[in-house]
Amino acid sequence: MFFAGNDKKQYAVADVGSVKDLGNGSVQIFLRNSDEEIVIDEAQWDRALVRTPQSFVPAVPETYVLGIWWESENEVGGYYKKAVMGWSISGDGYLHPWTVDGVDDGRNDLPAILQPDGQVDDPIDRRYENVTEWYEGAKRKALEIGYHHYAQFS
Repeated sequence: MFFAGNDKKQYAVADVGSVKDLGNGSVQIFLRNSDEEIVIDEAQWDRALVRTPQSFVPAVPETYVLGIWWESENEVGGYYKKAVMGWSISGDGYLHPWTVDGVDDGRNDLPAILQPDGQVDDPIDRRYENVTEWYEGAKRKALEIGYHHYAQFS
């Protein structure tokens, strides 16, 4: 797992030697084998820690992450599915799917999962009987929230 420093460079959590709480909502990070010091927001550091996998198990074949894509700012264009290669258990105890785009499919939210039995688990909403039912609900929610708000989380 990686985190971005204030310098916008990406750093691996595994390279962190120590962390100091600055008491102002920020932490100072000292990298191993480096004199470099990085200051980042405490919430960003907590998120990097929580999302860092503690273990990894392969996914059952025919398990997919689902998401929507936008045709324009006012029109949902459709949905996509990507194969889940495996699952990681993170520091917060949640299971996170891994696709070719990384943990949670490279998104900032928990994606919907198409199970091998055809049902869809949407962690934000509920379980759907099939992809068509999920897509109608996801499209409705996305249009209610709006493209700009939705896009910052997906």
